[in-house]
Amino acid sequence: MYNTTAVKNPEVCLNMWAYLDEQLGVIHRVAAKGYVLAGTDDEKLAVLHQLAKTDFLSAPWQELPSHLTAVIPHVGNLPGMTTPAGLNDDNTLMSILEEVCKSVDKNLPTQVRTKGTDHEEFCLKIPNEPLYVLTVVVEYSDGRLEPVITK
Repeated sequence: MYNTTAVKNPEVCLNMWAYLDEQLGVIHRVAAKGYVLAGTDDEKLAVLHQLAKTDFLSAPWQELPSHLTAVIPHVGNLPGMTTPAGLNDDNTLMSILEEVCKSVDKNLPTQVRTKGTDHEEFCLKIPNEPLYVLTVVVEYSDGRLEPVITK
């Protein structure tokens, strides 16, 4: 006999990492990973925070949307980048989140389940307002990658 635990109300949640170039002070790429989690929002966030410390090393990265531009004094306009302050701007963050969700969504695998005497395929999707944790990863010129973990 099997020992089973039914997963009730599974939700695709996200960890996102924004890579900060320590020298220029700009974010030039992001990474994201989707997780199917169950439980309360606090329980899900606890898992995401724990995984944020290391999972950026196995998450595929992508460029920022090309319409974003970081303006850096004495350097100029840097298209496809933003500043850490830009992550606090709702429009910038939503633009990044939208692209990340598309990428993660298309990589969620199709599953199969038995329905009566038939089988049916299904695929979980990221909700319209996903639960996520955003972590900045500082990229140093010596090659170190250090996530900035805050609560």
